[in-house]
Amino acid sequence: MKATHLTVAFLGFSILISPRLSSAAQSAPPPDVPALLQKLVASGEAQRGQIMDQLHQIQDPNLIVPPVLAALDTVDPQDAWKLLDVLAPFSHLARPEPLIRLARRYVHVPSTIETQLATIGAPARTALLKAIADACTTWKPLPTKDLPSNDGPDGEVEDDPQAVRPQPFMEWAARTLASISSSGLDDLIQMLRSRDACRINVARAGLISYVLNSQPPADPRIVRALSAALNAPDPIVQAAAVQIVEPVIGYQYAKLTPGLTKSLFSILKTHPDAETRSRALSLLLQASGDTPKKAAEIASHDPDGRVQDLAANFLEELSAR
Repeated sequence: MKATHLTVAFLGFSILISPRLSSAAQSAPPPDVPALLQKLVASGEAQRGQIMDQLHQIQDPNLIVPPVLAALDTVDPQDAWKLLDVLAPFSHLARPEPLIRLARRYVHVPSTIETQLATIGAPARTALLKAIADACTTWKPLPTKDLPSNDGPDGEVEDDPQAVRPQPFMEWAARTLASISSSGLDDLIQMLRSRDACRINVARAGLISYVLNSQPPADPRIVRALSAALNAPDPIVQAAAVQIVEPVIGYQYAKLTPGLTKSLFSILKTHPDAETRSRALSLLLQASGDTPKKAAEIASHDPDGRVQDLAANFLEELSAR
């Protein structure tokens, strides 16, 4: 009997205290994630692992994602990778705008951001397009009608580099747009066709980067777009297309087709910019058959001395063979 009384008493005591224990557990304060993030950013190698362990125990994305995104707006870019590591398991739930704002503060944007934007998907594409549009509002057009006369795809003007090329952030946004989404490549092609000088330059930079970071052959959409752009009525579109064609042909991502050749001949004869005519000539000199000779003979009468010299040197070498 005594054992029975003890058992009943114990059960009664358990019933009395169980709700209190459950209530106490439920009322435990949630972890202070912002404070942990601050410690993480300031931590060294020894402490960082311990703090990350605490953060990894928090499985609720509602407790992790908002404070991480908020912290990205103020973190030193050199320490941002620590926050990006925390965000990684929840990237698909993140908003793209804080990541894009962080990218704007970098000189060289880490690939982690591009990967996380790709995980976000369609909203990232929309946010990148808006970021490009916003950046174009402060982009300065060329100071003269002439396009840059340099040897690379990105023009340079000593007084104001921004006057010729998109800002580095805009180039990154264009590259990322194409790399994270097939529709993003279509967006760049659409920009190339636009009548806006900033968007044309952004498209040029983005498409060149996309080509050089992909495996040959070039995406058929790019080849079709270039064929159309070389025949566009706008000389700025034509000039941008010639600059994109250079790496496409030069690095053998595509062949110089009869259609492209015909368009380049037209640009060589009529384009108002000497540098663009020179680029068209250089491409035609890479063709097979008698195309190089025909192009050089036309260019030998060009009003610009540099184009004449390029043609004369080729014809001289040709006669010496």
